[in-house]
Amino acid sequence: MPEAPGMLNVCLTVDVDADANKPAPGRSESVSPHAPGGEALFEASWEGFSALLPIWKEHGVKCTLFFEGRAALAYAERGLRKEDLSGHEIACHSFAHDDFTGHCSGICLDRDECARNLEKSRSVIKQVTGSSTIGFRAPYTRTNAALIAALVDTGFLYDSSDTGKVSNSWQLQPLDYLLPDGRRLREFPLATMKDSRGKTMGSYLWPVFENRRPIEEYVSAVERLAQTYPGGLFLLGIHPWHMNVNENGKAFRDRQVNANLAAVSKLCDCLVGLNNVRFVTLAEALLRISPPGGERMVRSA
Repeated sequence: MPEAPGMLNVCLTVDVDADANKPAPGRSESVSPHAPGGEALFEASWEGFSALLPIWKEHGVKCTLFFEGRAALAYAERGLRKEDLSGHEIACHSFAHDDFTGHCSGICLDRDECARNLEKSRSVIKQVTGSSTIGFRAPYTRTNAALIAALVDTGFLYDSSDTGKVSNSWQLQPLDYLLPDGRRLREFPLATMKDSRGKTMGSYLWPVFENRRPIEEYVSAVERLAQTYPGGLFLLGIHPWHMNVNENGKAFRDRQVNANLAAVSKLCDCLVGLNNVRFVTLAEALLRISPPGGERMVRSA
């Protein structure tokens, strides 16, 4: 049953994918910079994820983990156990960080191709994690009508790829995609907003790990949102590889790695301590937060 407004719901979303992955023209899947033969690497991703798990456990924070299928396989080879993921929601991030819309690769997948990718990803993720997936985030956070329709066709209950601008017209509520045949897909958008200096900031924490923003600015943003939009849902986003390498795949020094992990720990500690904020997974938000903040019509795919 939906709960009465009062607290800001915060979800820490984690895109579990290849190290500093980049799109590659002419191929759907992403690659890691400087990798031999255009491969996808997972060493920094696995090291970061392994270091983050005990931080989340220490603070009692349950995340929504958007796994690539190939990342799930790579993690399994490195010793991931199903029990390591206890309490976290497992969701889907495609099989190989695929460019569904063809925006960068030039290869746009049709509805059936999207559906096959989703089914393959979901099967592999369940094999590794033991969990079924009901949620999806598109690589590069790009969707189109074919992908949205394929998500509904394959039984996904929500997407979390769009980005909304926090304003009087969008106050951190979920939305619904409405297909021509009347079927719906819940959308949990990421957010952009103004910081205390009037500059735009987003849900992803990458500026912290690249030394462009202190973590305190995100804590302050959540405090402001909690006062202004009680009952809303605010998403934060991270990539595990960003603990260890920068956006171009260059390894951080140990001091920076430690600082990045400390920043995540501080964020969790501060937000857990707020009496008007609670952490939720998106699966929990699907049950708790309604009604949706609007509809988006999807043309025929």
